[in-house]
Amino acid sequence: MPGPVNITAVVRCGSVYLNYRAEPDTPVFWAVPPGRVFILTDLVVQNRGPGDVLVNPGQFTRFAITAGASDVFFHVVGNDTLNLHFRTGIPVTAGSFRFLNVINSTAPFVEFHITGRLESSD
Repeated sequence: MPGPVNITAVVRCGSVYLNYRAEPDTPVFWAVPPGRVFILTDLVVQNRGPGDVLVNPGQFTRFAITAGASDVFFHVVGNDTLNLHFRTGIPVTAGSFRFLNVINSTAPFVEFHITGRLESSD
């Protein structure tokens, strides 16, 4: 995915929907515009193989979500699905927001769905 995509381009009916497939060592960027804050409310991540087949039970994905200078790391092992709902949401202030499938991941790729809302930072 080239350059950061303005996160306002993925707002539908007042909610933000970020969906993508990322191979290891593949960052995906979005730009949160000045004066706005992205509230991340849901994160669903699953390992996938070519042709949307299941992966081997020992394969894993390690990924990071980066906002500003802070990285938060998560793991998905085998065919389990990481499904997190953040009751109060995780605020991502104006600037760059990144999803990175870390290079040592052994699953062929990971599919993720991130949802939330874009609000005024006031």
